[in-house]
Amino acid sequence: MVKMINKGKKPKPRVLVCCGDMVFKGGLERMTFEVMRALKEKGAIIHCIVNSWENHVIIESINELGLPYSLGYNKAELTRRPRNILIAMHMFFDVIINSILLLLVSLKFRPTHILIPEYISLLRNMPGIIILRIFKARIVVRIANPPVYGGSKFYTKLWQFMVNPFVDRYLSNSEYTKNAVLKMGIKEDKVKRIYNCVPKRKSIVLTPAKKDFNKIIFVGQIIPEKGLDLLFDAVILLKEQGLNVTLDIIGQMEGWVSPSYVGYREDLLKRAAEPYLKDIVRFLGWQEDVQSFLMQSAIHCCPSRYEQHEGFGIVCIEAKNAGIPSVVTPSGALPELISHKQDGWLCIDFSASEIANGLKYFLEDKERLIEAGRQAKLSLSRFSYEKFAEEHQREFELEDK
Repeated sequence: MVKMINKGKKPKPRVLVCCGDMVFKGGLERMTFEVMRALKEKGAIIHCIVNSWENHVIIESINELGLPYSLGYNKAELTRRPRNILIAMHMFFDVIINSILLLLVSLKFRPTHILIPEYISLLRNMPGIIILRIFKARIVVRIANPPVYGGSKFYTKLWQFMVNPFVDRYLSNSEYTKNAVLKMGIKEDKVKRIYNCVPKRKSIVLTPAKKDFNKIIFVGQIIPEKGLDLLFDAVILLKEQGLNVTLDIIGQMEGWVSPSYVGYREDLLKRAAEPYLKDIVRFLGWQEDVQSFLMQSAIHCCPSRYEQHEGFGIVCIEAKNAGIPSVVTPSGALPELISHKQDGWLCIDFSASEIANGLKYFLEDKERLIEAGRQAKLSLSRFSYEKFAEEHQREFELEDK
């Protein structure tokens, strides 16, 4: 599979990227595209494998990068406890079919590296990965979502005996995620932390509307773990304290929803229509040009609950790029992104009152708000694309000699 005899100048790496579990462009997907962009800039040859059933959004981004792709399978949900034998058989055949397709693509592409965006894709392609590793392909797994399972022995053993033996390198997006990986029994010298950068988005509005110094903005998934209902409570508290605030919400409000989240969106819509929040909350749906909406706002809020275990929080650095501070809860890696009272507010707990305290600290003092936005912009240097690209290029042996 992998050409092992190199004479003369060292050839550029050939990176096969397993994108089969990608359906929409969330944070994990966007950062995977940024990794591919960084590798391509240094001459890496890249090929992607996408799923065969819902891939138009992902293919659009791959085409923008000018990269070739092949179709995988990826139709079965891999679960610890399949409900019946038919589901278990479908899982088994999903792994076999994906591995066969991976090997067929590899026969032609001859990869030197396999880039896997998250560990489920590793399990889904496991037999093929084992064979490619025998032929000296280097297996690199990016960890965007920390493996936090409440001390589950099953998942600890899964990582130790089913994941780790077949991975050469883990790339985590934060110290929090890195520590979660280490708790799975992985050796520290096998894990590298590389902070995310601001992902490239299509700019639709070249000149955004005038900034509203009373506007709060939320960007993210509309699920209970993201804490939007807590932000509603915080907005009500601010109104009771005399602050004339509004709230814009960017996030998908239509389409498929997990059975465990059924009714949550509808409950939020009902609350937003009640007297305390009517004409204050706007649901803007999914938006590509997030930057323009952030620039129109005074402050960003990420009210995630503990259970979300935020692996990073890309919208927080997008807020920095827009020059506005963020109020965040202590969920996962969020504390790594904010300097308290300088470029944002780090809540001491997950209560609505603490979120309201953070928002009020900046909204009641315009000069303080503007200065925090300036500091937020300056702090973005920690999360520059240049650092992000250089560290990934080094991991794939593309550093300048």
